[in-house]
Parts: sequence; structure tokens; C-alpha cells
Amino acid sequence: MLAVIDSRAPQWLEDGLKRYGHTALRLPMHPALPRPVSAHPDMNLFFAKDRILCTEEYRRIAARELDQLSKAADRPIVTVTEKVGDRYPDDILLNAAPVGSFLFCNEAHTASEVTEGYTVLAVRQGYAKCSVVPVSRNSLITADPSIASTAERAELEVLSISQASISLPGYDTGFLGGASTLSPYTNIPEIYFCGNIASHPDGDAIIAFCERHGKRAISLADKPLIDVGTVFLI
Repeated sequence: MLAVIDSRAPQWLEDGLKRYGHTALRLPMHPALPRPVSAHPDMNLFFAKDRILCTEEYRRIAARELDQLSKAADRPIVTVTEKVGDRYPDDILLNAAPVGSFLFCNEAHTASEVTEGYTVLAVRQGYAKCSVVPVSRNSLITADPSIASTAERAELEVLSISQASISLPGYDTGFLGGASTLSPYTNIPEIYFCGNIASHPDGDAIIAFCERHGKRAISLADKPLIDVGTVFLI
């Protein structure tokens, strides 16, 4: 199974994924995005139900990697009409979080192709995927109050956690969603965390919440958590 990661992700992350049978596919940087997140999978790709979305420019930049990904996922690569930019909110075009039939996103700045086929739950948080750990079709973990309240109104089960310090080089802090895995096309019974989830102040609650929803929380290394832009398991 492929693990789609930032080309600059630390070697220990790739080694940890390999121990569990996942082969890393490192994505190249997109020069139009802010440099710290320019190769983050959740900034460059959106894994829709029947296709994988990216910008036209990134389709050219990452042609080899995307062809490999398309074959592994058995889904076509489809480009969106808009372009990303290096300043918020132009950088969040594809950063949306699907949870079952719902899609959390800042709708005004999300590519229209991304929202197709979902019930959109509009939130203020532009980095929605970074901010959400989807656990099951009806449950999620987040430190973002607007996402938590919106999810609860949609009758989803939410674990609200503290905004802990998660490393994201180039920024003051990162997000737990970006420091974890998501398998958009298969029901993998594990959620892997990029570092030691026990180092999070709410680590025990996170582990218990995952278990309650049929998932096992696995730490990929005994290191501080690092936001790498979500690891997608295909």
C-alpha cells in the first residue's frame, strides 16, 4: 500500500510506515504554494470518492508520482479549474476534510470540484483537513472550535482536544490532522500518528476515542508530533 507523503518528510516517518507495510510515495513541491507546505499532500491533492483532484500546474509538476498514485487508487487524476497561490486563502483550494458524506471546508475558497457529491459543512477554518482527524464515517477529532460545533450540529461524534504544540517547520505550530493518516478508499483499522501520540496532552483520550470507533492509534516513532500535511494511505 502506498503512503503519500511530503518529499521532505523525515526519514524516520518513511521507516515507520515501512514497518507496517506501507511504501512511501514522496510528492514534489508546488512552487505556487507557501514553501513550508508546498509538498504537503493535503494542500496539493483532494481524494474524492471517484477521482483524485489537483491543479493543472501540479499535474505537470508531479506527473510521474500522480500516474503511480492513479494506478494504485484505480481512480483518474482530474484537474480543477482554479489555481493555488502563496497567501491565505489562495492556498486552501484543496484543503477540505471529508467525514462520511459530509465535507468540512471554507466553502468560499474551496475548489467547486471538491465539494461535488458531499453535504458541505461550511466552517471558518480554511485548513480544514489539517485540523480534522476523521476516525469513522460519523466521528472525528479536532482542536478547532468552529469545526467541533458544526460537527455536533450535524450529529457527528466529536472529540475536542487542546491546541497542542505540533511541529510544522516554518510556522509556529501545526495540526493533528496533518500529523496523522487517512485512508480514503479502504477501511484500514489503524490511524498512524507522525510521532508519539502519547506526547499530546490529550493522548490517552485520543487513543480511547479511536478504539471506541474501531480504530487503533499507532505512533510511528517515539518523537514529537510533526505536521507533514496528512499521510494518505492508498
